[in-house]
Amino acid sequence: MEKDQCPHCVKRAKEDARREEINFAILVAIMPLMVVTIMGNMGLFH
Repeated sequence: MEKDQCPHCVKRAKEDARREEINFAILVAIMPLMVVTIMGNMGLFH
């Protein structure tokens, strides 16, 4: 069931994919900081 998509839909799909990629990159970049913070806090309570 294939149908042609309007140019607006195609453009929006590309923007959504790009935004999702950027959000994932930010999450991956922040992950080490979160791990270090959690480990530091756990170390303080022991």
